[in-house]
This record gives sequence, C-alpha cells and structure tokens, in this order.
Amino acid sequence: MKQFTINFLTGAATVLLLAGCECIQTTGPGDECFFPEEEKFVSQRHGMQQAASAARVDATLYPSHFHGGNLNSLGERKLALMLMDDDRTRPLPVYMDLPAEDEFAEGRRAAVLTYLQARGVPTDKVALEAGPNPNGGTPVAPLLKNMKKTDIAGGDAGAAAQ
Repeated sequence: MKQFTINFLTGAATVLLLAGCECIQTTGPGDECFFPEEEKFVSQRHGMQQAASAARVDATLYPSHFHGGNLNSLGERKLALMLMDDDRTRPLPVYMDLPAEDEFAEGRRAAVLTYLQARGVPTDKVALEAGPNPNGGTPVAPLLKNMKKTDIAGGDAGAAAQ
C-alpha cells in the first residue's frame, strides 16, 4: 500500500509539473492571472529601451538584414527598434553597410523606405547613407585594439613590470 501511495503522489506531481500553470482569464472578480500577459516587467521595459537606444546609435543595416532586395525579419526588427527609441533626431539616419552597387542595391533602399513609410515616417525625414555609421562604434573598440599590447611575453608579470 505504501508503494502505491508513493507512486500515486509521484505520478500526480509529474502531471502537475508537465501541465504547468497556464492562466485562463475569466470575467469573475479575483480570477485574473497573477501576472497578466500584457503587463511588462520593469526589467523587460528597461531591456527594450536599451535595445532601442543601441539600435538607434548603431543605425547600420548589414547584408544579414536583407534577403535579396527585401528586408528580412532581422532588418525589420532593427528598424522597429530604431523607431522605438526616444531620440527624435530628424532626419532619421539609416546607414547601409552593403556592397556599393550590386543587383539588389536599389531594392534594398526601396525596402527600407517602404518599411519606414508604413510606420508613419515620411521619406523626406529619412537619410539613407552608404557605409557604416561613422559615429556608431562601441566605446570598447579602442580598448580591444590595444588588447595585444597588454599581453605579456613569457607569462612573467613581475619581469614585465620592471
């Protein structure tokens, strides 16, 4: 009997764990989800703000943002994040670090402008620039450039300091 009880409790616990805690919204008072799905946590909102600011500072689209002459989901997400940022610099600079003139160049430019127009950004408020963003580097870039200069030959830190 004891083994049956242990097996039963183990089975019930397994079923509960596999079922999860799915929240079903009902109309009665007190039946709301503990954390409504629409509610974003402060950490999630902060993360989105950081991502939007980073996308706006970088403002560069690469070949990975396109599929042929069209924006892919990664490119659309990058532009969406750029629009979410609270920096209202106009015109909106979009740098396109892509091959100079290939068969998709014009289609890529048109895809970016079409996407932004569909989100309420007039064409005259967008500045498409060729190449990477000259102001968009990361603050660690100079430190990484000097990284090899900090290596110590032979592994003896005391000898190098003298």
